[in-house]
Amino acid sequence: MKTYKQMHDRLKWYVGRYIDFDGAYQAQCMDLTVDFIWWATDGKYRMWGIAIDAVNDRVNNYGKFATIHKNTKNFLPQVGDIAVWTKPTAHEVYGHIGIVYGNINLSTCTMLDQNWDGDPSRPAKLRTDDYRGVTHFIRINFEEEPIPSPPVPNDKNAVIVDISEYQAPSAINYDKFAKQVDHVIIRTMDADYEDKVYKTHHKELQARCIPTDAYAFVREQNDQHMINEAKMFYDRTKNINRHSSGLMSKPLHIRI
Repeated sequence: MKTYKQMHDRLKWYVGRYIDFDGAYQAQCMDLTVDFIWWATDGKYRMWGIAIDAVNDRVNNYGKFATIHKNTKNFLPQVGDIAVWTKPTAHEVYGHIGIVYGNINLSTCTMLDQNWDGDPSRPAKLRTDDYRGVTHFIRINFEEEPIPSPPVPNDKNAVIVDISEYQAPSAINYDKFAKQVDHVIIRTMDADYEDKVYKTHHKELQARCIPTDAYAFVREQNDQHMINEAKMFYDRTKNINRHSSGLMSKPLHIRI
């Protein structure tokens, strides 16, 4: 069995990699977790079936390698736990499966998975998840003691900031910045003007497990302009992993 430290390093290694364990149907969600357990157990256990079968003891009996935990409102996952969706918002037949990556509290976490959006041609990526539809977690029995991973505060003291191209990537130490914030809201556009660095901000912060959100200044000169701006906002952010998005009609800048 691998150690907790090796597990943390493995999760970082997965980000941005295309995992097709069985060589069929491209990078399905199950491929990532099958590979993860196979790697963690030094090739001694292979997970079988589709995502919902991960917690079906007639298909998978983990024995000494892992334990299954039901998800409740008071259950706090750990880094490396495998989340299993058997209810919506996952696929109603196949379910979904992913790996808890970090930023954990009782309401949300950063999840590492594949094919969440129905596109198996893309690699494993990080996104913020709220556990809706997650009914179980599978906890692998790694060697040694787990590395402490305190939950992210889920209270009024959370640090949330707004940034745009006025905060140039070249002037930001993202490693240091990520340790000082809990959530970052990033400008996408001002009317039809596209922010020059919003994609870089999302990429750099999400790589450091900081949830990001998107917003736009909407000038709403008339009904058609409003429709056009909303469409541009959607088109520019639809492929960015984020917790949610918002439209703001009044400028809001928090300088950092």
